[in-house]
Amino acid sequence: MSKDLAGINYDNSIPGFKHIIIHPHFVKELQWVKGEYNSVNGMVRSEWRRVGDKIILTVTIPPNTTATVFTDKEESVAGGSHIFTVKNHFGPPCNSSKSNY
Repeated sequence: MSKDLAGINYDNSIPGFKHIIIHPHFVKELQWVKGEYNSVNGMVRSEWRRVGDKIILTVTIPPNTTATVFTDKEESVAGGSHIFTVKNHFGPPCNSSKSNY
């Protein structure tokens, strides 16, 4: 799940998790997603949550490691915790208790 919904992945061109790719999938049916991966360089975390008309993405990258974070744009970050705000293009999540039948 971490690889898909939270978007945690390694960069093929830089082995050993020295550069991390964060490309979360903001699935409209979900209110939040949280994923983590214990890499050889330390814990990688990616968590997103819908807040009103925005999505708040919080990413933690291990020290001495870099990452490229893909949201509505591409950003490069160093080790540490980073918060991104993204426009919620989907609106509120679907109510799974309702049926279309």
